[in-house]
Amino acid sequence: MSNEIDDYKKQIEILRQFDQWARLIGKEYYGGTRGKGGEFGRVVNVSSPKIEVYYQEYDGATNYHEYPPECSSAMSKAVMKHSGQIIQTAREILIKDLSVARKAAQKWAEEMLSISMDDEVD
Repeated sequence: MSNEIDDYKKQIEILRQFDQWARLIGKEYYGGTRGKGGEFGRVVNVSSPKIEVYYQEYDGATNYHEYPPECSSAMSKAVMKHSGQIIQTAREILIKDLSVARKAAQKWAEEMLSISMDDEVD
C-alpha cells in the first residue's frame, strides 16, 4: 500500500480518537466518586502549555522566548477557560489535515489506476 493511503487512514483514526475524546465533554456519567448524582464530563486539568515567542532584536540576541514560569498558573487557567474554542479549532485543523491526506491518497490511486490501465492497452 502507498504512504498516501496509510497517511489518509492514520488521519481518519486521529480524527476518530479526537472526536471520541471530545464527546466526553458535556456527556452525562454516573461512575466514579464524582458521578454518583449524574455529572457531566468537563475539562478539569490543563498542563502548562509551552508557548514560545520568536523575536530577535539584533543578530546574536536570544530569539526564542518562553513566558515567565511565574505565569504558568495563569496560562493554564486561560487555556482551560477557552478550552471549548481551542478544542473546536483543533478539530477544524484535524479535518483540514484529513482533507489534504484524502486528496493525496486520491491522487495516488488515480495515478496507479492510470498506470495499470496504460499497461492493459499495450
